[in-house]
This record gives sequence, C-alpha cells and structure tokens, in this order.
Amino acid sequence: MIPRKFKTTQGSHIPIVAPSFKNIIYIFTSLKCTKYKILNILGLQVIRYFLAKLIHKINIIKFKGDKIYEDYDNLGYHVIHDVLSDEDLDKLRIEFDEIIKKKSINLFSKESKLHDNKDDPRLQNLSVEMFAHEFKFDDEEKKQFPEMYKLYSSKFINESFYFAEKKKYPKITMRVQRTIQNDSDGNEFNSLWHMDTFHDTHKGFLYLTEVKKENGPFNILEGSHKISLRHIFMEYINSIKFAFNKSTVSFRLDDKASNFPKDKKKEIICKPNTFVIANTHAFHRRGCATKGNSRDAIEFWTRENPFKLKPS
Repeated sequence: MIPRKFKTTQGSHIPIVAPSFKNIIYIFTSLKCTKYKILNILGLQVIRYFLAKLIHKINIIKFKGDKIYEDYDNLGYHVIHDVLSDEDLDKLRIEFDEIIKKKSINLFSKESKLHDNKDDPRLQNLSVEMFAHEFKFDDEEKKQFPEMYKLYSSKFINESFYFAEKKKYPKITMRVQRTIQNDSDGNEFNSLWHMDTFHDTHKGFLYLTEVKKENGPFNILEGSHKISLRHIFMEYINSIKFAFNKSTVSFRLDDKASNFPKDKKKEIICKPNTFVIANTHAFHRRGCATKGNSRDAIEFWTRENPFKLKPS
C-alpha cells in the first residue's frame, strides 16, 4: 500500500545531464534520473524502471553459472560468515589501519556538505564521520596494499558479483571505510530508508569489526527489490521533482512514510569476518548508532548498465 501522505527526503547526488537530442542516449544508461520534463510527466522513468526489470529477469533466466546464494534473487541479500582465515583477516586489518591513517578522507566533512541539505539536519550527516579510501589499484597501490588487492581479485569476491549481476567480469569498485558516531541524534542520511537507484544493483560489505545495534547495522527490507507499487510511485514522483529542479539529490523515505512490515525488516548483526551482499535496489539503511561507537568495513559495489542483456 502507498501511504496516503507520501513523504520523501533527499540524499546523495544524482548526476545531472542536460536534456537535449544528443543526450537522449543517457535514457538507456544507469543514470538515476533525466531532466526531460515532458517525458517524465508522460512516465519515462516508469518505462525505464519496467524495461530494466524485464532485462534483469531475462538475465536471470539466461544465467548458466552456479547458483551460489540460493535465496539471493528472492530475498535480495545473503550473509556469509567466516569468509577469511584468521591470518588473512589480521593482514587485512593491518593494511586497513594504515590506509585509514594515511590515505582516507572524511566523506562527511564540512567541505563535502551539500548546500541544498541545510533545511534537514538528517541530510547534513552531523551525527557521523566516515573515513574512506576508494582504490584505483594502479601499480603503486597493488604494491602498497597487496592484501587488499588479493581480496579484490579473489575468486570469492568476483564470483559473488558475477552471480549477483548475472554477468561475467562486472566492474567492481572497492573502498575501505571507518564509520564513527559523533552523537545519538540520528542526523545521517544513510540511516533513512532508501534504494540506491531505479534498477537492480549490488553492494557487498566485509566487516572487520563486530556489527551490533550500537554501531549501526545494515538493515534491508526483505524482497523489496521486486516490482511494487511503492517503487513505481517513487520513481514517477521523484523523476518529476528532479526534472523541475525540486531536487538535485536522490530521495530518502521519511520514517513515517516507510510503513514497512516488521517481519520483512532484517537487521544484520554479525561477528567480524562476515560478508554481506545485497541488492541495493531494495529498501535499505544503516541502523541508528549510539555516540562513541565505530564500525570498520571493506565495501564493494557494481553499477552495471541495466539495459544490456548479459551473455549467458
């Protein structure tokens, strides 16, 4: 059911492409929204949503690889415990600490604040700091951080995303991140329910520290990556708002509007050395953490063009 008063709030930047005839090709890419006013009013974003869903379904049917996570396509996530040996985990932690200390930047620093977030403190990320480094894995980084590169190029990571994307050799991005909670006010946009984009897309998290309620566990609404009226309504309304410059950032759900069944909300509390892979087209969020807690993770993600049929 769509709530009577459907509220959204906003989150991370959507790329902006000027509407023009030569840019019409961007409709058939992973671009979150377009600026075509009339086309969006006529339902362009809903068409993109349905076409991406149809192609994803065809790719699932065509896929001939091993079904390594049996319930993933149905539930939208999977949890794997004890991924690495104790020795390999310790080596990763040593490199992780070095990277955080020497190379990371605070993604939620004042310099990175979005000016159009000033009216909503939840979108200013005042409650949290995230120190992160995204890998290029050029020759220098491969030499500096061999354990990170070993993980990135491992069969486990690549086959996980191969299965999720239903495509061999998807482009995988990897970064380290340390999240530190400054207060318990909940002013963090990732703590609001959201979906990353209009099509099926995938993220993975290898946790190096324990994940508990106090440090903001990953939450997902089970099965919400599937076609639904809520998704359709959000895509349509948000595309119009975006086209008419009512927002330059992606949308989050206000807590009162989420109205999700309690038995479908899954909170991933786990020990270190746990890997979580999720379809982040599903509604998900970071749980509200309490002051003084932190969480270390290595994050992976793909954002493949949803309009390409994958080879079987």
